Amino acid sequence: MGALARFLIVIAACLVVVLLLWNAVGGDDGASADDGPVARETPDDSVPLERRLDYVQADVSGDDFERAPLQETDFTDADAQRANFNRAILNDADFTRAQLDNASLIRATAHSTNFQYADLDDIEATRAEFVAGDFTGADMDRAGLIQADFTSATMIDVELRRAVLDQAIFRGARLTNADLRGADMTRTDLRGADFTNARLDRTVLIAADLRGAVFAGASLDNVDFEDVVYDETTVWPDDFDPANPGSSSIFG
Repeated sequence: MGALARFLIVIAACLVVVLLLWNAVGGDDGASADDGPVARETPDDSVPLERRLDYVQADVSGDDFERAPLQETDFTDADAQRANFNRAILNDADFTRAQLDNASLIRATAHSTNFQYADLDDIEATRAEFVAGDFTGADMDRAGLIQADFTSATMIDVELRRAVLDQAIFRGARLTNADLRGADMTRTDLRGADFTNARLDRTVLIAADLRGAVFAGASLDNVDFEDVVYDETTVWPDDFDPANPGSSSIFG
């Protein structure tokens, strides 16, 4: 083989190496210069739920928000029926008029959250924290709220009929005009709560702490007061004497 042939072989080998290295570092990927930039489609569903902060009128029924950081998220008028908010962080979020019936908020943290006029029927919110929340006009019938914390919450005109509130905390909460008929409030902490003009007929208040609670104008027919704790700071309706409640209520 002549010298020229050997020289040409070396040159060809070098070109092959250069081409391999070019492709390895992201050179020509098969698209021509005339093709323009390659567009990458990102479907909306690929965006993590917790990064979308505006769900106004959105349909998120049945969606999974478990443990999601949703502080200050706006769910106004959203359909969140059967949604999973277990252990979610919902501080300062807005659920005004949202549909949340049958949703799960177990151990959710919702401090200063707005639930005004929301539909919360049949929710499960065991050990959820609703401190300083606003539930004005909300429907919460049959809600499961065992050990839930409503300290300093505003619950004017709220409906909690047949709700399960065993060991829930309502210290300093405002429940004026609330409807709690048939609710189970066994061992609840109601210290300083305001039940002015509320309806508590057939409510179970066994072993509840009523010190400082206000029941002025409230309806207390057939309430079970067995083992309740109250003192001189408890305010009763004008026609109600806890020392002689008659046959309509039970004191033990």
